[in-house]
Amino acid sequence: MTTPPTPATGHLIKFASRTAGWRTDQALKDASVMPSLPGMRVAKDRLSVLLVEDEPGDALLVDYALRMSTAPIFHVTHVTTLAAAIAHVERGEPVDVVLLDLSLPDSSGIATVSRMQEAASKTPIVIMTGMDDPRFASSALEVGAQDYLIKSDDPERTVGRAIRYAITRMASLIERQALLERIGEQQRHLLEELAAARAMQFDLLPRPERLDPRLAELGLTVESFFEPSSGIGGDLWGCHDCGDSRMSFYTFDFAGHGIGAALNVFRLHALISEHWDPRRQPAETLRMLGSALRGLLGRGQFATMFLCTVDCERGEIEWASAGAPAPLLIIDGRQRFLDAHGVPLGLSKTPEYETHTEPFPPGASLLMYSDAITDAPQADGETFGEAGLAGLVEALLADTGEAGVERLIDDLYLKVRTPLEDDLTAVRIHRLAPPSPLILAVDGEISSHLAAQCSARGLLARPLAEAVATAGTPIVVAGPASAEAIARGLAPPYSGFVELGPEGLAGIGRRCFDTLRAGGLALSLLTNSAYGINTTGLMSAAIRRKMGIPDGEPAELLDICLAESTCNAIIHGNLGIASHLRATSKGFERFRAMMRERLDDPVAAARRLEINAVTAPGTGLTIAVSDRGNGFDIAEQLDRRIQSDAKSGRGLWLIRKACASMHGEDGGRTLVMMFAQ
Repeated sequence: MTTPPTPATGHLIKFASRTAGWRTDQALKDASVMPSLPGMRVAKDRLSVLLVEDEPGDALLVDYALRMSTAPIFHVTHVTTLAAAIAHVERGEPVDVVLLDLSLPDSSGIATVSRMQEAASKTPIVIMTGMDDPRFASSALEVGAQDYLIKSDDPERTVGRAIRYAITRMASLIERQALLERIGEQQRHLLEELAAARAMQFDLLPRPERLDPRLAELGLTVESFFEPSSGIGGDLWGCHDCGDSRMSFYTFDFAGHGIGAALNVFRLHALISEHWDPRRQPAETLRMLGSALRGLLGRGQFATMFLCTVDCERGEIEWASAGAPAPLLIIDGRQRFLDAHGVPLGLSKTPEYETHTEPFPPGASLLMYSDAITDAPQADGETFGEAGLAGLVEALLADTGEAGVERLIDDLYLKVRTPLEDDLTAVRIHRLAPPSPLILAVDGEISSHLAAQCSARGLLARPLAEAVATAGTPIVVAGPASAEAIARGLAPPYSGFVELGPEGLAGIGRRCFDTLRAGGLALSLLTNSAYGINTTGLMSAAIRRKMGIPDGEPAELLDICLAESTCNAIIHGNLGIASHLRATSKGFERFRAMMRERLDDPVAAARRLEINAVTAPGTGLTIAVSDRGNGFDIAEQLDRRIQSDAKSGRGLWLIRKACASMHGEDGGRTLVMMFAQ
């Protein structure tokens, strides 16, 4: 039996039109290319977890997440120092995995991993860090950790899976080391060549940094998963820019897998690159490739291929297929398989194909995949089939509203027998839907200048009474700020309040509009107004009413977080006044004088404070408080040890205790706080 390729060991890429870059777990990206070995899959009903964490709140969250698991059952031993963890291991206590914080009273940073790894060289280590820095995580993985968790992520969703993956990776590492001790120099040389071949094959995949700007222009996103079953294989996917509003995508799969199939992948990729012509219809391109491959492939060798072109201006997709698995087209939550009949490439000197055309409106998705999914065996011996895939997608649409590739692959491995015996590829092309219209209900006259600004931002400017009559559309009240006006904007039927200054809508953060479209509450005020009005009380009451937060401790924790974050944003962010001045009576007088000076300064007083609150399935309530100050390193501030009776610096400490998790964005100008459902 071999280790199944999972989303943890596969090549998972998310292309996004809104954010450039790609998301790849570095530890997984560097996974070995050698064939899987017997015994690498570790399955135990009960796992002993050594949790090394000095922060009681974080430890409690992780412990709670693990206790929620029923398969396997986790037995957690919690210690607060590295020395205690090492002593626990040296006593011979059973430990299947170590969850290791990198900021402990007696050790910090990468050295913590090295010392733990020396004490438990064959025990998988999952590090926990508050820094979402791939380079930092990569350094920790290089010195012995098997995986890492970002503390701001939801532990119920991530920690159990990370533990299972880490144990599997460590088992793989131990098996691999044992094998390397037995094999000779010739076999080592072969593995090096396989690794080079794997790297070359992965280099054929589209590069996000080149593709993302074009996708953003077309309003498309692409998400993919690619994993050969034996290090290298016969699958590949790619894309070509056709210019104007068109982009072509393809997947192909050669018969067999391993080195022979990989060589054919390079052949076909070279043919596509050499002969690509955006003026050809998909059927013509397949005909040309089929004829060319006929003279290059050996007996019994062939490839299935699906080729499509998305035309965003015409709102259409045209395609042709050479016997590929039928892609799944999803429009308005309804799915159906496309016609994918056709002669596989390489079987005929003069193949014939047909170009099909379908509407592909905003919001539509196309899922292309290899037959490793539909041919995957289930527990009863039956193949997963198109029916299984359709059911999987239907469940995802009902749960999340979209058929994301990462979640699809995760759920697939829960339903089929692993390891899969074929190369696995899945590519999802999604056309972004235009943002829903927002109505700006203006309390007063709508000037032509404001109307033009609204139009440029996709907003509709309406008087208050007319806005209320527009049912089903998110509405935000705009006008001069007062407690009464803000309270009205934060109460139904409205969804927020924006204070209009001399500049109109200029300077209002995009997050406000995104929050409104997501069904949340948004508040944007000038600093002078935010300081003089009970901003925290108004926003807290609106959030509790809209989100159904009960009185008692949940409401009190919300009030603490809003009060501290809003105060920090106004005083330290927009007004730029340090908190340590209040430590002495003389400093406090200076602090009060600076407050008056800065509030009288038209530049500082006009900086915006914005509070956005939104809920989402699986993540609970998220509140973002933004200022326009100089920003600061929130992670560094959190790493500082603040005494509970300190006269300054306690704001972030209190927020961290009160909410489920928190992190900074925009260089520390935005504090994002998450509250569990």
